[in-house]
Amino acid sequence: MRVRIILGVAVVAACGKPAPTPSPSTPSPTDSPEVYVVPDEPPAEPPPAVAAKGAPPPGRIAVTSKDARTETSLTADAVLAKMTSVYLAGVKRCYRQVLTTDPTARGKLQLAIVVDTTGRSVVTATTFDDRFAACVNDSARTWVFPPPTRDGAPAEASFEIVLQLIPE
Repeated sequence: MRVRIILGVAVVAACGKPAPTPSPSTPSPTDSPEVYVVPDEPPAEPPPAVAAKGAPPPGRIAVTSKDARTETSLTADAVLAKMTSVYLAGVKRCYRQVLTTDPTARGKLQLAIVVDTTGRSVVTATTFDDRFAACVNDSARTWVFPPPTRDGAPAEASFEIVLQLIPE
């Protein structure tokens, strides 16, 4: 790339107003020239983002259905909201592991979630790949939700959430 260097001295246009008097600590515009580097060619476009060599393709996860199997204060919407905001990263990590060995892997992930009276959960994942299901089950061991109640008393709640996994 060729570069032109333009040397210039700042010129003050009075426009009918007196030029400001420089203070002793401020160098005057004529003390030293300013240097501008102007490329002859427009800058090259940055290369498009490319996945690192050997990295799995990104996968997309969409909610297909959600269902509360029991009537409690804990709703399927509340479970899904907590799951997507806090726990979905673990599911994505597991899916990316599957995509490293099979970049076309797709299917459904069915989660049966039972939340006990303290908010702890037992999650059983059923899906198209046993390793993926095992990874999700392992990740879900720490999932905690608000403790459900029924008629003011602690209760157990059951949910089924189905996710669609799509490679991109």
